[in-house]
Amino acid sequence: MNEILNILLSVAFGSLGYFITNFWISPVLRYRSLVEKIHGDLVFHANTMHNPQGLTPHAEKTSDDLRRNASGLRSLDARIFKPTLFRKILRVPNSPKIKEASGALVGMSNSVFRDTSGNWAFDNVALHQRLKIVQDNLDVTIDEDLDQSLKNAVELYYGPRG
Repeated sequence: MNEILNILLSVAFGSLGYFITNFWISPVLRYRSLVEKIHGDLVFHANTMHNPQGLTPHAEKTSDDLRRNASGLRSLDARIFKPTLFRKILRVPNSPKIKEASGALVGMSNSVFRDTSGNWAFDNVALHQRLKIVQDNLDVTIDEDLDQSLKNAVELYYGPRG
């Protein structure tokens, strides 16, 4: 009788551990990994965002990476356990913040376009605004140099802002 109880308890705790690992912890770890990738991609592609004409092959890749990261963020949000307390303990933003950050990444992707002469161009004002949304909602600090150089590009194009 004791052996049967031990087997049943082992199966129950093993199943509970499997459930917690695969449905709670794994999505959170994948989320954190994706946020690190987003941060790295923003820093890596900063060069392209400031000089799209000189880096034409990279402009399209920048747009694709931003869009891919946005869709990955949205799909991971659907897999993360929803209770607010769980998210607060593990420092995962709530769904509206993740959706807003994902939308901002798609918007950044859409800010990459070809101008009337067929050259790659970026809407630097939109990029800066959307970068701020990503930064605030995902609770990441984008390299201050990247943020400052986007501000400088906006000022060069549109003049100083108050």
